[in-house]
Amino acid sequence: MDNYRINKNYAKALFLLSAETGVQERVAADMRLVNDVFIENRELHIIFSNPVIKQSKKVAIVEDLFGERVSPLSKLFLAFVVRKNRAVNMRGISSMFLDMYRESRGVVLADLATSYAVDDDVLAMVGELVGHASGKNVEVNAHVDPRIIGGFVVKFDNKMYDTRIRTMIADLRKLKPDAPILALTATATRGVVSDIEKQLAFREDNVITMSFRRKNLAYVVRHTDDKEAEMVHILRSVKGSAIVYVRSRERTKELARYLQHEGISADAYHALLETSLKNERQEKWTADKIRVMVATNAFGMGIDK
Repeated sequence: MDNYRINKNYAKALFLLSAETGVQERVAADMRLVNDVFIENRELHIIFSNPVIKQSKKVAIVEDLFGERVSPLSKLFLAFVVRKNRAVNMRGISSMFLDMYRESRGVVLADLATSYAVDDDVLAMVGELVGHASGKNVEVNAHVDPRIIGGFVVKFDNKMYDTRIRTMIADLRKLKPDAPILALTATATRGVVSDIEKQLAFREDNVITMSFRRKNLAYVVRHTDDKEAEMVHILRSVKGSAIVYVRSRERTKELARYLQHEGISADAYHALLETSLKNERQEKWTADKIRVMVATNAFGMGIDK
């Protein structure tokens, strides 16, 4: 029997059993864990496919990996799979189960590839965009692809949205083959610069490089056990506008309220705000009507103040 049929049969058995016992949602979480562990530890495939390693040892490995982290039903199922000499199929079985689970709930899986680890705001934004395009609930699977210069790639339902800077640069040259083009970057490595030149079909290497050092900028690192108190101390000691960057949209709202309570004019900014509200808050901050913007990295690009 081929692996596809094996994975499907085992996954279907678990899917039906978990539904009958009312624990399907918990088992789905367990299968996500199993799938993630096998993706992150590819040597497990080598171990479980090795006929020299005894079955009892493989059972012990599964127990160590998942024993205390999964539901009783999933624990029994995983042990059963190993005893049937199908441990090497665990990733395929868990992946097939998750496909069945999503389909039963009208959920589409969106695979998001980016050049760096994204925060909850970006995941929520991608989920919302894919939801509008597919008309379904969305589960976003994000991973880092170091080959991406900037932008991202989203795949779902046999569709792909490619916003990689590399792709857009190549399209730009096709659109304007004879136009003079100037490429500007503040962070690109030498390899990335070479790739940009290649995509733009530059006739010769013509790169002008300046130091990152700017006389009008100062960098200070402070060590503190109370970041919020230190933030208030700095804002009261130093005049002028400020941006406070945080990792999540919930944190933008929490810190903005905290600063307001401390008598400091502040507001929150993140990617999921309505466009009109983003514009309003940015204009107020630019016009000094708001002193502090507490924001995710969605705020700041193109700001001239």
